[in-house]
Amino acid sequence: MNRNTIFLILAFSIGSFILIFISSRFTNSKIEAEEKERKEKKAFQEIIDSTKNEHPFINEHLKGKTIVINVWATWCGPCRKEIPELNKLVKDFKSDTIVFIALDAFDSIEEISEMKKQKIEFDYQLLFDQKHIIKLINSFAISSEQGGIPINLILNSVGKIEHYHVGNNPKELQKMRDYLSSVKRIDNTL
Repeated sequence: MNRNTIFLILAFSIGSFILIFISSRFTNSKIEAEEKERKEKKAFQEIIDSTKNEHPFINEHLKGKTIVINVWATWCGPCRKEIPELNKLVKDFKSDTIVFIALDAFDSIEEISEMKKQKIEFDYQLLFDQKHIIKLINSFAISSEQGGIPINLILNSVGKIEHYHVGNNPKELQKMRDYLSSVKRIDNTL
């Protein structure tokens, strides 16, 4: 190889590295801005407004509470796999100020039948046929998050998004546990 070829390869490599570095910095700052914007969203109020406060369970009576929401389905393997860990959260943290809700897009009769067949025991408050609310919760995702289920979401006591993740991820479930521990500690001091 002659010097010109080596120089071109080196210049191309350095240029590519610089472009990748700049691109990743731009992407990271975009994600951080989207996450910040999501944390400022009054998500609980958006849900209440979208249902005109006429939902039988998700309504004004939950104001001031920490709300843990899981979006799942019986046909979803990762959803079923995380249920034992989610049930532990209920056991450890359910209180007058912390509520747990599981949303399913499908009809309750079909899903309850399927749950019995698969021997699924889910300790969250189960709400079926919730397509409208699930669509709204999906809109809270940022551009780097892929659609899908399960979705785990925690709304803090003022109705803002404290935690949001898509997929079954033990590290994210630990973050949920850590946050709920801090809420429980605060509740115990009041």
